[in-house]
This record gives sequence, C-alpha cells and structure tokens, in this order.
Amino acid sequence: MLARILLLFFFTVLNSTAVSSGKEASTTTATTVSAENTDNKICPYLTVLNDTTRFKATRKHNCRRSHLARGHTKSKNGKTLPQASNMLQLQYNCSLEFSAFISATRCSTKPLMPSGSGIQENIHLVPKSKAKNPLDAIFEALHHWWVQVRSDGGVDQSVKYTGYKKGNPITRFTRMAWATTKYVGCAVHSCKNSRWSVVCHYSPGGNKRNEFIYKKGSPCSACPSGYYCKAGKLCAPNKTAT
Repeated sequence: MLARILLLFFFTVLNSTAVSSGKEASTTTATTVSAENTDNKICPYLTVLNDTTRFKATRKHNCRRSHLARGHTKSKNGKTLPQASNMLQLQYNCSLEFSAFISATRCSTKPLMPSGSGIQENIHLVPKSKAKNPLDAIFEALHHWWVQVRSDGGVDQSVKYTGYKKGNPITRFTRMAWATTKYVGCAVHSCKNSRWSVVCHYSPGGNKRNEFIYKKGSPCSACPSGYYCKAGKLCAPNKTAT
C-alpha cells in the first residue's frame, strides 16, 4: 500500500513539473538513448542504473521486437510467427524507471501496478549466480520473459491475445511484444536472498483480451502517422530521425 501511495505522489508531482518546464528531456518525456552517453544524464534523479545500462536495455527490447517484426520468432509448436506491420520502436522513459524501481525494491513477484493504470509490468527475480551486475540481470530477465512464447506457447498464427493457454497465462512475452507500446523503463534492486529483482514497465500497456498483439503484414507497412521505418523494420517517431 505504501509503495502505491508513493507512486501516485511521484506521478502527480512529475506531471505538474513537466507541464511547467516544457523541456523535451523532462522527467516524464521519453528520451532517445545514445550509446555514447555513459554517465547519468538521462534520469539524473535515479542513480541505480547508468545511461549505458538504459541504452542496452532499450536496445535489447527493440532487437527482440525487430526479430518478431521480421518474422524470426518461433512459437512453441515450432512455427514462425507472422511478420508485424506496425511494430513500434520502444523509447526509454524515466517515469517508468521510477515506478519500476518502487516495484523492484519489494523483492516480490506480485505486481505493483493496479489494473487500469495503463502500465504493464514484467517482474523476474534473478539469482546472482547468473548475473554479476544489474545489466546482466536485466538481460537474464528479458530472456526469461521473451522465451515464454516458445516454452509455454499461447500465441498462434492469428496473433490474437487470449491471455491463457490451457489455464497457463501467456503474459510476459506479450508485454514485450505488444506493437503499440511506446515506452519502457526498467529497474534493478539487490535483494537479501542473493537475487536481483528486475522490473520493467511498459506504456501504453497491452495484454488486452481478444485484441491483436500486432497487425500482420510486411514490416513497417502499417507504421502510424508521424513514424518512419528504421533499418530493423521498427516504426520510429520522426523526431528520432538523424
């Protein structure tokens, strides 16, 4: 309960600050992460992760989404999932990192974000024997979430989200793969039980029952207005073009 109160307070203050400042790199605005930015300029009020970790976490997410968009992801039955025509490139968001941090400090697999918040949450407790640092822990968690489509199944050629396959939820993969999700923020906390608590938050969240995870078709053929096609066949907002 305290964690949710702190979260609500933070977003209230954060939103009012963003409106008054009007800066593109404000704390609520997603940022395009640069590989050369190795200190902590992106989210300076959050000190657990550095910008290199943020960049690599975002890039790993987008690599997975690119593979899916180009038709390189297989489901449990061994069949390759259809290509995606509207897969967006994720951008990093400091507000989501903060909410993920609040969740990660609980060292719990129970979700923090209430239903209806518009934010989807992936959680994984990673043994420190498998990850020596926060970045390794994030990579281990991302792998755990993504391979769910191969280990548990639950996504067929229709790519419709049904939520369940023989009573087992298929949710972790789809949070990462939902085409219209725009922003991601991740956090890592060192727990007392020799584990890393890794949490990533996604907005706007997907996992909407009986909706499609993505539109099937040639990659980038259904990018929304204001987006262009990146080399990895993801739809990126025009402001990130160089």
